[in-house]
Amino acid sequence: MPIRTTPEQNAIITFIREDTRNLMIEALAGAAKTSTLVALAPGLKGTTLCLAFNKKTAVEMEKRMPPAVQCSTLNSLGHRVWAQHIGKRLLLSAGKLHHLTIAAIEAAPSDDRSHLYENLADLGRYISGSKNHGHVPDSVAADIGARCVPLLTDDEFFSMLPDEPSPAMADVILTVLRQSFEMALEGKIDFADQLLMPTVMKGAPFPIYSNVLVDEAQDLSELNHVMLSKVARRRIIAVGDSLQAIYAFRGAHQEGMPLLRERFNMETLYLSTTFRCPPAICDHVRHHAARILPWEGNSNSPGDVRYLHAWNMADIPDGAAVLCRNNAPLFLFALRMLKEGRRPNLWGRDVAATLLKVMESLGAPNMRKGDALTALRLYQTDKERSMKRESAKRSLAERVECILVFIENADSLNGAITLARTVFNYEGKVDLATGHKAKGAEWPEVFILDRQLLGDEGQELNLAYVLATRAQRRLTYISSDDYETVTDALP
Repeated sequence: MPIRTTPEQNAIITFIREDTRNLMIEALAGAAKTSTLVALAPGLKGTTLCLAFNKKTAVEMEKRMPPAVQCSTLNSLGHRVWAQHIGKRLLLSAGKLHHLTIAAIEAAPSDDRSHLYENLADLGRYISGSKNHGHVPDSVAADIGARCVPLLTDDEFFSMLPDEPSPAMADVILTVLRQSFEMALEGKIDFADQLLMPTVMKGAPFPIYSNVLVDEAQDLSELNHVMLSKVARRRIIAVGDSLQAIYAFRGAHQEGMPLLRERFNMETLYLSTTFRCPPAICDHVRHHAARILPWEGNSNSPGDVRYLHAWNMADIPDGAAVLCRNNAPLFLFALRMLKEGRRPNLWGRDVAATLLKVMESLGAPNMRKGDALTALRLYQTDKERSMKRESAKRSLAERVECILVFIENADSLNGAITLARTVFNYEGKVDLATGHKAKGAEWPEVFILDRQLLGDEGQELNLAYVLATRAQRRLTYISSDDYETVTDALP
């Protein structure tokens, strides 16, 4: 049993020992869900599989769980099942979809290639999203017949995209997905295939366990739910925080835990005591997380929540995190750190490649700042002409805003590109991250930058809660507009 047990933890452990029903554990931020899973494991009878959402958590679980409990990610489980089903050793290639997409663009009519390359990033997101949602092209499903059970048809998949793709883009998407599926049937897969293939193809030999433990249940997609139904024929114990459901844009169910609870007829118990957040931060988020309670033994009590209406880099200590809804304010923050001799540590550098590609496409490297700004606005206007959905326009605007930060802080386009590469490559002592990247992490001191960027309903409220509950001791709100240099702050 964990050293710090609460009445709620004890109630869960007792339930596991005395009851055989499926269980959903609603665990608020920092409420020791991993420790609780470890504590209840000895009370389980029969074989047990513990499914973690990422490899890091699976490794941690394996170290702490009893030896009889098998720990795995969903991807690892799917990999083993698919390899056994086709009777081949799988060849895993993370760049599989990118290479197929480039080949499909090169095979397209010459008049379409420029347009397709301009939309390469969107093509990549749409193709990956197809797999994550359990979509299989209609033509593939028709060829395979009853052995294939897609979760989405072509029409259903295209209707859920942030913007309607052009006919040329739709052709590339379906071509790549068909080729990818055919390669997966032969054992050449990517990470998304590990989940897709064994789930949509009938007859894949999922192992059956007496108990299945599921971590981060709020982040599961419909594809994950179906996969879980194949491996968990008896008892399921899932833990998660429905208030931390923030990944709908990746395919996660917006109401994942309620749906899971209904699908598997689960009882519900709670973990409300947070061992991370002191009383001040609990009080701050209680409007959204009504059940949250601080652990009485927290050495950081009472904690602190504050609002700085004038601040500079001297207010940001090493070891702290600066979190924001969007990337652009974080990029500006990083530049300000550099100007004051501080080094940022920017999380989520996966956006760098897309931004740099757009910047490089704006014109000659020696283009002056004014001309680069004009080229960026023309780029935005041109892209918007083909966009029909507001969500796509918002995504484009955020991308443009990120690039604008670098152009406005340089003398030329080449200077902006160099500045962007510098920011993306530093590894400093202050972490800068969006809320989506920061989920699962914690810091003694957290600064929330530009709170006004967060919405006031749905998953935006969840994101605000995630941001606030990353703080172990102090939570501070700051605004980009209230920044002062040290010189500015002098009397």
